[in-house]
Amino acid sequence: MDVGISKLLISLVFFLMAGYLYLYASGIIKAKDSDARKRQVELMGKEGKWLRPLCLALAAFSFIEICMSFLGM
Repeated sequence: MDVGISKLLISLVFFLMAGYLYLYASGIIKAKDSDARKRQVELMGKEGKWLRPLCLALAAFSFIEICMSFLGM
């Protein structure tokens, strides 16, 4: 497998993971189980202030890597 393709796939996985974590930490994606929902609310209260910006930064960095892969840099 070419190094460029593997780098693109890894960047895409990180981009999707950062997007999912951001949506989960923001409360847009909700847990179905009541116990899991309680843990999600607790996570958003304690760790939400730094988790959301960190996820956005990871998504931005991954998006730049994906664009650079397509541009051939």
